[in-house]
This record gives sequence, C-alpha cells and structure tokens, in this order.
Amino acid sequence: MAGTGTTDAPSRGRTGGRRWLRRTLAALALVCALPVVAGFFGGSVAAFDSVGHFRAHLSVVALLAGVATLIAGPAIPRITGALAVAAALAGFVTVAPYVLPDSTPMAADAVEGRPTYRLLQMNLRYDVAEPAEAIRRIAAEAPDIVTLQETGRDWQARLETLSATYPHQFYCSGPFAQGNVAILSKRPFVDETGYCDVENGFAARRIDFNGTVATIVSQHLQWPWPFGHWRQLADLQETLGLLRGPVLIAGDFNAAPWSAALETYAAASGTTPVTGIGFTWLSRALPGALAPYIGLPIDHVLATPGIVIRKLGTLAPTASDHMPIAATFSLPAAAPAAPDTPQAAAL
Repeated sequence: MAGTGTTDAPSRGRTGGRRWLRRTLAALALVCALPVVAGFFGGSVAAFDSVGHFRAHLSVVALLAGVATLIAGPAIPRITGALAVAAALAGFVTVAPYVLPDSTPMAADAVEGRPTYRLLQMNLRYDVAEPAEAIRRIAAEAPDIVTLQETGRDWQARLETLSATYPHQFYCSGPFAQGNVAILSKRPFVDETGYCDVENGFAARRIDFNGTVATIVSQHLQWPWPFGHWRQLADLQETLGLLRGPVLIAGDFNAAPWSAALETYAAASGTTPVTGIGFTWLSRALPGALAPYIGLPIDHVLATPGIVIRKLGTLAPTASDHMPIAATFSLPAAAPAAPDTPQAAAL
C-alpha cells in the first residue's frame, strides 16, 4: 500500500500540472482574443477602439496561445483555442496591409509624364535631448515638403536655420509644445495665411507644385480614449470637409491605421491611409532599433484619389521615439481653378 501511494503522488502532480497549464493557456487565449474582437466595434465604443490599436500584438499572442491550447487541451479548452485562433486570423487579415511592405506593382501609366516630389514626416519629440540629429536628417534627405509635430519654441528657432533650403515655413504653435505642428516647403505657399488649429494639432497650407496646387496638412492627434483623441476628431470634422484637393496629410495620429479613429478622420477628409508604412513608434524605455518590429503603427500618410504614392517607408530613427517617414508622390494633372468659396478659401 505504501508503494502504491508513493507511485500515485507524482502521477497526480503531473496531472494537476498539465491541467493548470491547459487552463492557463486557455485563459491567455481568451484574454487576448476578446480585445481583438472588441476592437472591431471601436466605432461604437471608444474604449474598444483604444484596445484595438494593439490588435497586431494581441493577435500574435492569441494565435500562439490558441494553437498551444488546441494541442494541449481537452474538448472545452480546445474550443477556446479554436475561437482564439479564429480571432487572431481575423486580426491578421486587417492589419497585414499596414504592417507589411506594399509589394503591389504600380501601373506604368499611373505616373507617366508626372513630376515626382518627396515628403518627410517627423514627430520631433518636444523634449528630445539631441535636436541636432533631426535637423541633420532633414538637411540630408532634402525633401520638397516636411511635416512636423511637437515643434515648440526651441524647435522653431532651430528649424529656421534651414530657411535657405526651406524659405516657406509655417508654424502652428500654442502654449503646449506637444500639440505644435509645422510645415516646411521648398515650394511657395499660394494661400495668404494658411490654416492653424493648434488646439487640435492641425496645420494646412496650399502649395504650388509646378503649377499644380495641393493642400498639405500636418496633423497631431492626442492619445486615444480616455484622453482627447475623439474630441479632436469631432472638432475637426467641418475643417476636414473643407479641404480643397488634392490633399496630402501626414502626421502622428496616435491611432493604428485599422482603427475607427483613423477611419473617421479619413472619411471626413476624403482621403485614404497609405498602406505599407509599418510600425513607427516605440517607448523610449526600449531600444529604438526594435520599433520596426514590435512598435505601434501610429504615424501615417493619407492622400486623396489621384495622388500616386510611388515610394514609401520609414527611415532610420533619430533621437525621437517616432521613426521618420519618407514618401515620394506624384500629383494629378492640374485642373482649371475653381472660384474660392468664402469658407474654403483659407483651406
């Protein structure tokens, strides 16, 4: 009897350990799968949209935990695992166009005869310790247009040293440097004053590209719910609807490209988020080199129909926690100018 008891104890221990592992895997799969599903309803519940920004990361964990549960579990945990795998696959389908490089071939006649231009998008980080690095990057890349966020007073003074290359500079600044935005241009502004809404991190200028006039926007949205993200989206609806095309918008949206927040912004502005940028932000507590692999895709370029993005991607990080984005684009052929309406003239 004593021998039998000695043999059964390790057996019961192993059985209990496997049961604990199966339950843990099933719980992990469920905990990750539920917010993936909830994120698809972010347009109805702002809190769900906030969770949905992490859909790519949650989908990876839900898939791994779901597969492990299918392998290890009996009937009920396996059902949980199958549901987690299904949620993860649905998540991957919606995030893949935005986090994977865009290899879709462009039709040769799409840009035939059109000149190309280059835009550099950067969140400078208002309190960065090494500002000279960003200034050198702008000078080295020498794009036609630069859209910038978090440009406080110190940043403006530094950027004005580039005035020989960028004689046309527009700063939309307020008391809080995190919301300040700017546009630098080699090419002339055609509107008299531009449009600045510093409370909502929005600046727009009409710029002449060799006879074709386009609206360029620099945008910086606040963090998602419970912060001021959705309030800004509501405030900007009318302004975005008045933008005169063609329109190219770049900035830090603090929102994933598959989110209801960015979908709302794109619909209001008549634009489409450009795919293939990938992850652009990572906490400064982690090495910046990891941003393209485990970061969040919250910096975007949006364009109206007719603008052809010929090349797009992130550049090596500067001292900011956001990676720069470079976009080469062509504008649609110039159309006859329409009379300005009183409301739209400033935009």
